[in-house]
Amino acid sequence: MQKALRDRAYYTKGFLDGLDGPLTQEAVAQARKDSGLGDGGIDTAFMAALPAMPHRPVPADRAKVSLSKAAQHAPELFGPAKWLAGLGLGTLGLGGADGAGLLDNVQGTFVRINDTADKVQTGLGYVTSIVAFLVEHKTLVFVALGLFLVMKAAGYALDAWIKVRAAFF
Repeated sequence: MQKALRDRAYYTKGFLDGLDGPLTQEAVAQARKDSGLGDGGIDTAFMAALPAMPHRPVPADRAKVSLSKAAQHAPELFGPAKWLAGLGLGTLGLGGADGAGLLDNVQGTFVRINDTADKVQTGLGYVTSIVAFLVEHKTLVFVALGLFLVMKAAGYALDAWIKVRAAFF
């Protein structure tokens, strides 16, 4: 029942726990009101109406909220997007710095570590080969990883914006 309420934007806070707690009661009360079932709780009429209940109506001003207003309204939803975007942009910056030759000393250090690890234990040969490949192509790795993180951040931001526009917090 909680999942059905969540799918219809009535149960938007907390985790689905299967308990008839205050969040569930609040969601049921709002769903009953919007569906014209009157006051009450989880009864036969409510359970019969639940599968056919439409998505919770969204006020027009809520449906058109801008991204910046959405971020102000529910900043906790945008946390992962901010963190990933910062990490992605930093990684892109490392790629640019490496492409400009600013990280050449880092490559020399990794090559020495790779050589030493190769001498210490042959079993690390595969790992050090992978590390050597990544170090050799670090500009590409930094740029690819940075782009991936920025794209992932944009996806999280879009998802959060949709949640704010369509849900009731």
